Parts: sequence; C-alpha cells; structure tokens
Amino acid sequence: MAKKLTGRVPAQAIRRMTIERLPPEVLQRVARLGDLTGNLSDAMDQLGLVGAIPAMLLAPNLPGQRIVGQAVTVRNVERAEGPARSAADGQSKMGEHEAYNLAQAGDVVVIEGLTGVSNMGGQSASVAHRAGCAGAVIDGSYRDPEASRERGFPIWSRSREASGSR
Repeated sequence: MAKKLTGRVPAQAIRRMTIERLPPEVLQRVARLGDLTGNLSDAMDQLGLVGAIPAMLLAPNLPGQRIVGQAVTVRNVERAEGPARSAADGQSKMGEHEAYNLAQAGDVVVIEGLTGVSNMGGQSASVAHRAGCAGAVIDGSYRDPEASRERGFPIWSRSREASGSR
C-alpha cells in the first residue's frame, strides 16, 4: 500500500514517492564488513563514485556507532522568508518528516542541509526513531543532541546545537 504525504511540504517538492530497494541480504552483508568505512570508500573509488564527505567533517553524536541501511534523502534549501517568518506563518516545510513518513524500518535519513539552522531537532529525531529509522547523516546542523542520544539514535553531522529552525 502506498504511503500518503503528511502535507508538511508541497507534493511537487517530493521527487520520488518510492525508491528502488536494495535486497536485505546485500545490506546484511555490508553490515558484516569489519572496516566498513574503508571498504566502502575503496569500493566507491573503484567504481569512480565521488562526493563522499570526509568523516572528520561529519561528527557522530554517539561515537563508536555504525549503521547500514537504505538511504532516504532530503534536500533542505534556504528560503527567502527566513525560518522565523515561516514558523510565524505556520509553514514549517519540514521535509525530513516526509522522509520519516516514507521510510521503512532500518532506513537511514540523509539530509543535504544548511549550517546555522536546525535540519533536525529533538522532536524530529524522536519521530525518526519511532518510525524505525536506523539513524541520520546531516550535511548541516542539528540541535537538541541530548534527545537523540537518550534514544540511542545515531546522527552524524557537520555541526551541532544550531539555534533556530528552518
């Protein structure tokens, strides 16, 4: 059964309602790799894939954790009206909530975000955790790190504890 959007963002902003799923056995085999980062980095190099973000730029909120899962992606863009105006108008446009809604258990939310504003907060991390997401990777900022730590919800991000929201 197809999932319905929550309405937090306009339907035309959603590029894909369904994604090609990797076979579970592939994800299980990858999860068993000892040097996960090194092996995947080498494989990406051999395939000519570029665009990986160095680990030194994406710090973990739970050091020592590792996750493997299907990526569900979100791209946050800066808006002309600014986050305070959007919040006052009741237009949160929180794209990551659509990702949690469309995700399957074990999926990883990957956010191409912004720095200086929150791309995920404590409530959002709680929703992702309840939805069964394995964790999040955020090329940007997030806030309320204690909320995700309390739930054991791993996040790798460029920066933490940004004030404000989108």
